[in-house]
Parts: sequence; C-alpha cells; structure tokens
Amino acid sequence: MTILELVLLFLSLSLSALGGYYVCLVSEWYYFWISFFFPLPLYIILFYGWVSLLLVWGFFFNTKKEIHHFSRFYYSFLYQTDKTFVKVNRVHARVRHENLIPSKQRFVLISNHVSNWDQMVVIAALKRKFQPLACVTKPENLSFPIAGPFIHHSGFIPINRDNPLEGKKAIEQGVRYLKDNECNVYICPEGTRNKTEAPTLPFHPGSFRLAMWAKAPIVLLCLKGTKEIKGNAPLKKSYVDIDVVKVITPEEYEGLTPSFLASMCQEIIVDNLLEDSLLL
Repeated sequence: MTILELVLLFLSLSLSALGGYYVCLVSEWYYFWISFFFPLPLYIILFYGWVSLLLVWGFFFNTKKEIHHFSRFYYSFLYQTDKTFVKVNRVHARVRHENLIPSKQRFVLISNHVSNWDQMVVIAALKRKFQPLACVTKPENLSFPIAGPFIHHSGFIPINRDNPLEGKKAIEQGVRYLKDNECNVYICPEGTRNKTEAPTLPFHPGSFRLAMWAKAPIVLLCLKGTKEIKGNAPLKKSYVDIDVVKVITPEEYEGLTPSFLASMCQEIIVDNLLEDSLLL
C-alpha cells in the first residue's frame, strides 16, 4: 500500500467516524452505525480532490522543457496516483510468473497493446522492486491534463515513429536510462493499440534496438483483460492477467537482427494469447 493510499484511508475513516459522532450528538447513539457507510465514498471524493490538486500543480509545469534524466520525485506522484486510480476503478490485476523478472538488473519490458489502460495497469501491478518504470509513449500523451505534466517531468520517453531522427533520439534516451541504472523501460512494440481481430499487430524492430544497444534483458509480458476495463470501470470489476511469458537475456539474442528478434518475441506472445483462447 502506498503512502497516498494510507493517507486517504486514514482521512476517510477519520472523517467518517467524526461524522458519525456529530450525528449522534443531535440524534440517538444507535444512528452511529451509519458512519460505516461513509469511508468508501469519502475515500473516492478525497482521491479526486487529490487529483484536482495535481491538475492545478500541473499548470505550473514547463512541458516544453527537454528532459534528460529520469526523475524519481515526479514518478512517485505519478506511481502513487496511478496505483490508487486503478484501484478506485475496481481493476484487479494478477501477475503470473513475476519471479522470472530480474530484480538486480535493469530490463526492457515488452507487451502487447490493446487498451489505453495497459501501461497504467502494468505500472500499478508490478512490485516496487521492479520500479521505477519509464514508458515509451506517444508525444501527444504529454499534453494530457493532469497526467501529461507528470509523465513529461518523470522522464517518460516520447517517440515519433514517423521521424527516424527523433526515433533514434528516443532509443538513445532509453539506453542511457538503462546503462545509468536510472530505471527500467517499458515499450509496446506494436506502436499503437491493436483494434483488429488479430492477436497482435506487427512488432516494430526499432523497439528492440533499445534493449540490444543497452545489452539489457527483455521481459515479455502478455496482457489479457485490459480491453474490457473501459466498459466496466468504475461500476463493475475488471480482472486482468499479466503473464511473464519469457525473459530473453543479452546472451540469447546476441548476433540476432532487430527484425528477427521482433518476430521471435511477437510469436512468443501470440502463442501465449492463442493458448489461453483455446483453453477458454
């Protein structure tokens, strides 16, 4: 549980008990039981009050400033808010085979991409020992209200795939993060959300140059269930499976081309998706 969650829980319980106490002052003591219905709505109200504060704070950020290093300070606000946001929206994520992820070495995280919730759920679900996590993201995401300024100042990596020079610059930034032990890097090699009936879109080879240049392990994730969150949240629970299907070490991909490595990783993730669909 994060500091933000603890503070919100403490405040919601305290305000609920205080409200129940004052109700009892003007009524019978047996009305105190109604205070047990207050904590959850108070928790949600307080959380969105916190989000409003972040929105105001974000107005003072210089989002045109070029970021060269990952910031744990800004990431802490992003991480804690994201983790609480996922919980408030009743998303339950289960990470399977998490023990395969290297905890003493920086790595590149690769997954399929079907929903805007993918990165939020992965960040919230991974244990602290696998944090922090810088995501490779679209430049337009940096202009989002609330999240945009913190994404930018945390040091998330914007990449414009239509501009080769900017793409190379983004890869070099990710390589620097890994080599300088600043953070792990998360990238969805499809480049955009998969809205087709195919298991995945083609994986872009450029995404794998990041790991190859940094000589970092590649952690392959298979996400299942994030697509349904949009229609469920916040009234209905959503269940997400995050499968760690394979970790590919630098020794294993040494000598391979980015194109071959991209195809190999895509095949591994697709096989996992199809295997689960056959079981269903």
